[in-house]
Amino acid sequence: MLVEGTVSVVQEIKREDAARMMNPPVCSRHLQLYIKLAALFLDEFESFYNPNTGGLNYRTKLTHLHIPILQRLRAAVWANGFSHTERDLAQNPNKYRGLTDEYSNSSTETEVQSKSNYQRDEEEIPRQTVEA
Repeated sequence: MLVEGTVSVVQEIKREDAARMMNPPVCSRHLQLYIKLAALFLDEFESFYNPNTGGLNYRTKLTHLHIPILQRLRAAVWANGFSHTERDLAQNPNKYRGLTDEYSNSSTETEVQSKSNYQRDEEEIPRQTVEA
């Protein structure tokens, strides 16, 4: 019997390795803050939240699929601050899932880009640059 199709292998990553994979690298404590923030509002990180303790479930493993979302969160926290990013994440979680291209990361700087696909209102959205 011949089985056709594709197989997707998801490799688990240690949190220390995930922190080093961020661009620029962050420490493990900062990564845990980003994971906790994502666990509160994003379905992809729901398994990281422990409702009994109100903190993180340390048995849940990261995968390479989590890194882009954490990267967007890090960029937003650097550009706007933690509390503003938390409010923004609660109101518009799709922006951080990558369903809209709001944040773009390069190796030396993080730019907050305005949406180019949609027509703008009367006011122009300023472009902000945060250097690492």
